[in-house]
Amino acid sequence: MLKHLLRAAEAVFDRIVIVVGPDMDILAPLTAGHEVVIQRDRLGTAHAALQAAEKFGKGLVAILYADNPLLPPRPAGTGGAA
Repeated sequence: MLKHLLRAAEAVFDRIVIVVGPDMDILAPLTAGHEVVIQRDRLGTAHAALQAAEKFGKGLVAILYADNPLLPPRPAGTGGAA
């Protein structure tokens, strides 16, 4: 599911920050090329976003769930967010 979500997000976003739980080294090949933040205590989505907040910078932020990948991959050449 993470691979599907990353493929779709890479077509839309310039920068991706991934939040994972501790001891999830198995995800390293999938997250290569992106910033990764470890959420040591799994206290929900808002807490995960707070763990990565310093990586966000300025501008809009989209928070996506890897266990619920609802974004379809965008066809090549369509660019931009919908």
